[in-house]
Amino acid sequence: MKPADRALARLRDPQDPALDRLASQVADQVVSVPFSEIASARWIASQITAGLEAGSRGPAFRDWVIRQIEAERERWASDPQPLRDRVPKDVVDPLRDVLSRPWSPSEDLAFRVLDQAAIRTLVRDVLVEMLHRFRVRVGKVDGSLLGGLGKQAVERGRGLFGGLRENLGGVAEGLMGAVKEEVEFALDGKVRDFARQATSDVVRLIAKDLAQPSRAAAFAETRVGILDVLLDTPRSELAAEADRLQPEQAVESVAAAIRAVLARPNFGEELERRVQVALDGAGDGTLGAWLREVGLDQAWTTTTAELLSRHLRRVVATEDFAAWWADLHGK
Repeated sequence: MKPADRALARLRDPQDPALDRLASQVADQVVSVPFSEIASARWIASQITAGLEAGSRGPAFRDWVIRQIEAERERWASDPQPLRDRVPKDVVDPLRDVLSRPWSPSEDLAFRVLDQAAIRTLVRDVLVEMLHRFRVRVGKVDGSLLGGLGKQAVERGRGLFGGLRENLGGVAEGLMGAVKEEVEFALDGKVRDFARQATSDVVRLIAKDLAQPSRAAAFAETRVGILDVLLDTPRSELAAEADRLQPEQAVESVAAAIRAVLARPNFGEELERRVQVALDGAGDGTLGAWLREVGLDQAWTTTTAELLSRHLRRVVATEDFAAWWADLHGK
């Protein structure tokens, strides 16, 4: 067997380490090249644009995303374990640390965030309900308050006016009953008017409370508490809640938003400029140096070499590669 044929056979042999060593050399070379030399800003921008175009305009990517959503929904729906068991602790601890940091927004910012139609409606409904309950409770004092006064007038009328007492008592009772109904009707209207006027004031009070530095620690604990509730919730329940968001419809909305961005004038030039700024900021630093800094250099190199090796094995097994290899060696 000629040397070229033996070399090709070794490259195609899954037990021979030759191709794996070649893939490792490629991975090592990639991490040793400065960021600014890996690719030009124009090429990177063009690849990003092409990927966004393909994903937002063609049905293939949208259908793939929807299939993934459906598969995850089915998997989560039958999983009774809490989310905490599925989230790495290395992710939870830093997230808890961020959420637990005391922070208070400015009062104006908090008010602008809260001053929305849904919040105002909620506050108004709560005010109306609480004031209505208060009115009902007051109405029950002394036998419905004014009704009780009417009955007292009847009793007093019997002792004061002799034969007229029945008529006077009836008039008094009817009069006080009518007054009671009118007062209750007026109160109902006043409650609604008051709630409309007071809603903005209540939202402002909430915003003011959020902005108090003395409350920052308490709200930080609330944020962490919300995280704990989510982490302790079964994944099946979270899946049911996610269904209410109708994520499949959101896919099309996201795609439409991407198409709108791509349609902006000079989008390509602006993206290229931003990529160039990022590359300039990286300077002469290499991917390998950054990976070593974060402790991922060995893991990245190993997994990248394995990925390259799998792809290269598919390439060397083709007839096109064999023809190129023969031509390379002068056959």
